[in-house]
Amino acid sequence: MRRRHIFSVLSGLIVILLFASGFYVYRSFSLVPKMFRLNNQLVTEGYYMGEFEFKMLGLVYYLDKGQYITAFSKLNRGIYG
Repeated sequence: MRRRHIFSVLSGLIVILLFASGFYVYRSFSLVPKMFRLNNQLVTEGYYMGEFEFKMLGLVYYLDKGQYITAFSKLNRGIYG
């Protein structure tokens, strides 16, 4: 009986962890189109956003090298910060 209770608790924690990490990744990827829309809006207003493109290439580099946590944390922290 005790073993079954421990298994249930661990299973619940794993499900919660998977859900939270999935939401974190989804939120990170949903920020990318928004950032590009904001960049295009600023470009049409006459602002040059070379730094934006440079930082996005930096995020792509991290993703390409398999450093997903670093890329997602930089994206969620804000690439302008």
